[in-house]
Amino acid sequence: MSQMPVVPRDRMNALRSHLAAQEGAVLEPLAAEHGLTLRDAIQCLPDALWRRASGSAFVEVMQEVAGWGSVLVLIHTRDVIFECHGPLPPGDEGRGFYNLRHGSPLRGHLRGDRCGDIFFVRRRFMGRETCSIVLCNHDGEGMFKIFVDRDEQGELREEQVKRFDELSRRLAAATHLSS
Repeated sequence: MSQMPVVPRDRMNALRSHLAAQEGAVLEPLAAEHGLTLRDAIQCLPDALWRRASGSAFVEVMQEVAGWGSVLVLIHTRDVIFECHGPLPPGDEGRGFYNLRHGSPLRGHLRGDRCGDIFFVRRRFMGRETCSIVLCNHDGEGMFKIFVDRDEQGELREEQVKRFDELSRRLAAATHLSS
């Protein structure tokens, strides 16, 4: 897990208050507004809404999610929110990257060694329950998010929710034991 810098308590408390008043707020702009990272913002959510695992589980998470079927992958920067819906392809490590194989609209080469923390977040957004895996780099900034998919009625896919919960429990427990 990445080393946590000391963050002024007043900024964290201000963000906690904001999130308590607006449970479905978008975290990235709020973090920036408060001079915090996405990692800090997630930790300002009520403890019951998130679990943290070590970024060293990056490959394990990617390989596990590759078996879930269609998911939503989201990249949120100051300039763009990019979404791609489809199955996460299997990948393998090589030349310093986790390389996504062909067979999906999602392709690329990911720097898994830059992953400092993995958060499993269950919260309401736009009035609906969401389950997301948020990967943050060693600086606490978001790399990308993977969301549990929805069925034709807009409900979370129950099988994916079960797998999300099991993975989050297992990895958070492993992280806790190694801390």
